[in-house]
Amino acid sequence: LSLLDGSSSALDHGSFHIGWNHTTFIGQPRHSGDYFYNHSFRVNTREEYVTGTVEFENKALVASVRRANVHGFQFHPEKSQDQGVALLRSTLQDVLDG
Repeated sequence: LSLLDGSSSALDHGSFHIGWNHTTFIGQPRHSGDYFYNHSFRVNTREEYVTGTVEFENKALVASVRRANVHGFQFHPEKSQDQGVALLRSTLQDVLDG
């Protein structure tokens, strides 16, 4: 879609990142918490777009990105219970506030 500069690549050794993992949001610690992941790829993008990270197999992976009003998540906020609902509400409000 070319919404961000960068690329995606498969996780090492054909790994799958499935389950609940702690995600750290940069500049928004209230959103840091456990989110549900189910993927086998990573995003590689400019650091200025990275808004959250997660550790997987002893490596930091990009968990969330933002560029202007485009937000992206590597995890499933809709499956992440109250934490995910709060994040989606906050993100929607941020987009609406422009």
